[in-house]
Amino acid sequence: MKTFVVGCATCLVLGCGSGEPSSSYSEPPTSEAPVSTVQPRTARLCDDTTAVLIGRLYFIANPLIEQTEPERIEEFVTTHAMHLGPTSAFMSCAKHAASRLTAAAYASFDARQADSAYGRVLEMGGSMEDANHVRGSLNRGSLELMTMGQELMWLTQVVPSAAAGDWRPFMATPATDARQAIRMVWPMVQSVSRPDDIGVVKAAFAAYQPWLVYQVAILVLQAG
Repeated sequence: MKTFVVGCATCLVLGCGSGEPSSSYSEPPTSEAPVSTVQPRTARLCDDTTAVLIGRLYFIANPLIEQTEPERIEEFVTTHAMHLGPTSAFMSCAKHAASRLTAAAYASFDARQADSAYGRVLEMGGSMEDANHVRGSLNRGSLELMTMGQELMWLTQVVPSAAAGDWRPFMATPATDARQAIRMVWPMVQSVSRPDDIGVVKAAFAAYQPWLVYQVAILVLQAG
């Protein structure tokens, strides 16, 4: 649950459940180098303040928070509406970061390495279950980075309208695979959950929020 917010949780990976990068709501891969190898630039689209603000939006826009505490995203957008316009510095930074995170995910994904590892585990005496776990783990970082880029890009497409008072795109526009999956199963989860269960979810998010916001901010700065 906690790592969804940094692009590292099972609920984010739902968008890549096939084991291949999903193309939903992502910019086409570019020829730019992965984030870790990009050369420093003199002018940057993202500053610290903007990156932290993006981290806060990304956190409270988590689809689980959207379902359990919708008032949080509404309050954030209302409070910061003047900074969330389609041509704002916030959106320029977020779009750029989303595009570069997605490109880095494509560049680092290696299906052949994962398939090779699967075969080697079987050769070493491991079970098919063991081999599947190993194969899935090798590209997990790429898949999670991909979904983070997709989520961030989707937010740049729907939040400006919400900031102008129109929440229909946020609620109706096809979201990322991960968000759509959670929106689809949430009514069933609610039907079998006790009030205390929802409280546990809220408490977990409250505990993890401070450092996760800054972790997202760091990823945005590295990309931007």
